[in-house]
Amino acid sequence: MRVTCLACCLFWAAVSFSQERLPVPMGPEVAKAEAQIKELFKADLLKTKPADRLTFAVKLHQLSNESVNDPAARFVLLREARDLAAKSGGAELAFKAADELKTAFAVGNEVRSSVAELLATAPYSPTGAAQTADTLMQAGDTAKEADDWETALAMYKSAELIARKAQSPPILVSAQTKLKQATYYKTESAKLKDYLAVLKQMPDDPAANLGAGRFYCLLRDDWLQGTAMLMKGSDEKLKAAAKKDLQAGGGTVNDLLLAADAWYDLLATADASLKPAIHARALFWYTAAEPALTGLDKVKATKRLAELATQNDARTAKVWIAVSKAIENKQFNKVNAVGGAFGKVAFEDMPEKAGILIGFNVMASEGKPPSVIQPIYLTSQGELKGRVIGQPNKGDQPAVIKAKPGYAVGAINTRGLGWLDAVQPVFMRITERGLDPRDAYDGLYIGTKAGNDTKLGGDGNLVIGVHGRTEDRGRLCAVSLISVAPPDAVKP
Repeated sequence: MRVTCLACCLFWAAVSFSQERLPVPMGPEVAKAEAQIKELFKADLLKTKPADRLTFAVKLHQLSNESVNDPAARFVLLREARDLAAKSGGAELAFKAADELKTAFAVGNEVRSSVAELLATAPYSPTGAAQTADTLMQAGDTAKEADDWETALAMYKSAELIARKAQSPPILVSAQTKLKQATYYKTESAKLKDYLAVLKQMPDDPAANLGAGRFYCLLRDDWLQGTAMLMKGSDEKLKAAAKKDLQAGGGTVNDLLLAADAWYDLLATADASLKPAIHARALFWYTAAEPALTGLDKVKATKRLAELATQNDARTAKVWIAVSKAIENKQFNKVNAVGGAFGKVAFEDMPEKAGILIGFNVMASEGKPPSVIQPIYLTSQGELKGRVIGQPNKGDQPAVIKAKPGYAVGAINTRGLGWLDAVQPVFMRITERGLDPRDAYDGLYIGTKAGNDTKLGGDGNLVIGVHGRTEDRGRLCAVSLISVAPPDAVKP
């Protein structure tokens, strides 16, 4: 089921409303708050060890939560907590304080960029440097998805500096690659605005369709958005490949092979900046086709897979095949929801074509239950947003909880009896045999701390949708998962 236009409007209207923020405090009130901190925490301010500074940052952050009725004090406490945490290498707390500053006050993305700059100067062990560089790269990826290129570049630049301290060549190479790509993407993103302006007036313009389609498919990996544009573009080879790509989604094994061949044939003459995406797309479709091929087609696909197999997209292709077969044969399982006693209206959301759940758009107020959830799926054509479920409350803030590349939702922790009180996704690594519960990490926790957590899923099966219950007016009462088991699913 897909979300209606009306529901989309309600969701984004709520997001827009929730972003009304206080003006940045200035003048005597700020000076008073700064003086109070200096007076009350003289001993803490004299400490120079990173661990002591981080402990002090935690204290200031806790005090900021107790100062919601004093905007100037809260602003200064959050700012100082952010800076102290960053200077001490506490990336998680620093970004949390920065995000709370941005939520509460009319500040820009510089509140996050400054965290990146301060983190770059903090002392680290090799392990700490590796973890912080990874955190910064994830923050850069998030900024990139929002087309916030300045913030993305700041994150990647600091990640590169910190990665040098990690003594890990793969991490350094990853940071350098992301920085180089973001620099190029920033230039191309500026051009995209011009292409879209042309398409608004002339939807079939070949040059604008080519430019926009190249950006979405080959730079953003958003095939859902860009394939139709490439098919209207002025590059005949890309147009032909895009047409075969669209036919391959849900098509026969021959359609899969034709798509793989089309992208493979483009590699020899493709622009250097586009080759990585074309390479990955050819690998994707060969991996999807190879198990069902026979004869010379099988030999060709196997040979080319060996040639292209330096990338990791193969695992996603095999997972996608397993999901497609399971859905076709109706071999999926609804994990029993917990609680939801007040729920009277059942809901269910799955993509029309095979998709894997990789996260949620959520709306909630701090420390309160989620009021809205919207699934985010990974499909063979890129990311796809599902149904908007629930009703937003006044003052709710939007949040995106999404797996890092190579991971997907494998379980959720929930709380609640009559209503849904909390939800937290658990992300697991995607493998050729499903999801690996032994390589997992917790996503953002949204909700109250009352009661006990119940873990739903987590058996290595692929999650392809959600289901649950709401009450008559739409309030969330319970949510759970819809999953499929690949033939060789990884077990805990």
